[in-house]
Order: sequence, then structure tokens, then C-alpha cells
Amino acid sequence: MRKLLVGFVFSALCLAFSSMPAHAQTVVQLDVSSGLVVFTGGATIGTTDTVKATINGTGSAHSGANLYTYTLASGPILLTETSSTTPVGGSNLYTASATPVSITLTPSVLTPLAGSLTGTLDVLTFLQTGGLGGFNDALTANVNVLTSTGPLASNGGVFILGLSFGSTTQVDTHNKTISNNGGFGTLTTTPEPASMLLFGSGLLAIGGALRRRLLVSA
Repeated sequence: MRKLLVGFVFSALCLAFSSMPAHAQTVVQLDVSSGLVVFTGGATIGTTDTVKATINGTGSAHSGANLYTYTLASGPILLTETSSTTPVGGSNLYTASATPVSITLTPSVLTPLAGSLTGTLDVLTFLQTGGLGGFNDALTANVNVLTSTGPLASNGGVFILGLSFGSTTQVDTHNKTISNNGGFGTLTTTPEPASMLLFGSGLLAIGGALRRRLLVSA
């Protein structure tokens, strides 16, 4: 009987930890519309090129069959160019000031059990290559979760925002306000460890009940 119980406990722990990779991430795809990101004030400070960007807007999102509405909002984010290539249309990398972007994900009425999330995003880098650009394309873990429920329950994650432009001109050399023509967004969350521990604890509780039942029947 002892061997049976030990084997069950071992199996419970193995199941608890082996189940983590299967639930390690929830990926939410954001539909990015035109005008979500606006670049203004391209200028040269000393020997560096700078530009300000604001990220504001709402749209739809989905994760599998779950449907959401998202909202992104930020103050001016100062982007400072750190490297560039020529000719025009090459790659230009910018670092961002520590201005957080607030994010809210709310479930659609069509999928009310899809969960919700509120938090902030640390916009760390911006890379422009020709007519395309991307925030945090280096997969930096930068989602600071404030509240989260259901399938979106998490303690952090990764956010990437890709953009398309109508021109290959560097965003910091425009003399007028420009915005994106479209793009995509991806929010990848990691689950709270407590959910995995609860699963393992449940299995261990079942093991205890089995032990008592075996003792009674012995």
C-alpha cells in the first residue's frame, strides 16, 4: 500500500510540473488599425535624431475562439535613434523613454468567459526598416499585469507591435505628423504559478483520500 501511495504522489508531482508547458502561454492577436500610433516632432538634439510617438486607440483582438476589445493609451514616448543604415529605407533602431503604455483587454459579449486583463507595457525599443516598423521586436518581457482573470490570468509576458507606413522615410526626419497605415499586435502572457500549484495540490489531496480509504478497507 505504501508503494502505491508513493507512486501516486510521484505521479501527481510529475503531472503538475509536466502540465506547465502546455499552459505556459496565452497568445492574443490584436487587430491594429490605421492611426493607432502617431509620430510627431522629428528633430535633432545634439548629434542624435529624436521623435515623439503616442499610442492611443481601441480595436478588436482574439485568442483562439475567445474574442476581446483592447484599449491602448500612452503619453508622448521619446524615441532616440541609436543606430542607422543607409541608403534611405535601411534599418534605424531607436530606444524609448520609460513611458508606460496602458492596456486593457475586455471580453466580447460573444465570449463572456474569455477573461480580462489590465496593465502597462514598457515600450523599450522601436526598429524601422523601410516602410515597416516594430516596437519591442526583440521579444523583451515587458507586460506589467495589474489585474487579470480567466484564460488571461498571468504575472507578465511579452508585447510586440508591428506597423506599416506609406513611406520609407525615417520617422524622425518627417517635418509633419505621420501615423501608421495598419499593422499587427501580439500579447503573449505567462500564467500565474499558483494555478499549477493548485492543480498539483488537488492531486495530492486525492492521494490522501485514497490512502485513508485503503487503511479503512485493510
